[in-house]
Amino acid sequence: MAKQIASSLAGKKDLIFHTYDSFLTAQTRLFSRATSHERSKSEELVRRSELLFLDDLIAFSISARRLLELTKLKSYANKFTIAYAFLDNTEEPYVVGKSNRKTIGFLTLVNRIIHASMIVHYEDMLSCKLAFMKLDEKTRHKIIFNELPKTHRKHFEQLLFIASDANDPVLISLLDTINVSIAIAEKIVDTCAQQHIFLELSLRGID
Repeated sequence: MAKQIASSLAGKKDLIFHTYDSFLTAQTRLFSRATSHERSKSEELVRRSELLFLDDLIAFSISARRLLELTKLKSYANKFTIAYAFLDNTEEPYVVGKSNRKTIGFLTLVNRIIHASMIVHYEDMLSCKLAFMKLDEKTRHKIIFNELPKTHRKHFEQLLFIASDANDPVLISLLDTINVSIAIAEKIVDTCAQQHIFLELSLRGID
């Protein structure tokens, strides 16, 4: 099995480099966005920024899935899970909580993003709260009101709402997703290094 992986990786070295670079660029941009609380007062800049964000999110997801396929780490990656987020309305203002029971595997989430019919990025609690008020009663109840354990976060985390026709919608933390991807990327780098494919820029060219 190890020899098969080595042979497979060696024949796709250039593709792995290109895919990893695309992944790392998108991952870095998403991390910067997830940890930033600055928001422009220009509606046009906000709109264009959001379009760029969605481009980065899709690029991140496609390149992550491709890397996992190339390195045969799909099952490994899906063992890393992201907790469902929810809005806790027991006191004002609403806070973001994390479920102790409901999670989604990283690869499953990546596939949901790629095939989503709707992706909404929430950067502040007000926009998130108002948006969920517009959902039908069944969906709203399922995601927000008192259905999940109340593990609190004292600050608002940027959230992603991902929906498709084939699956139930999910609400997850952007930062949680990026942090999980960092741990998985370390395994990808290590797997490639074992086959003398060094993804770190400082080590490239070493055979």
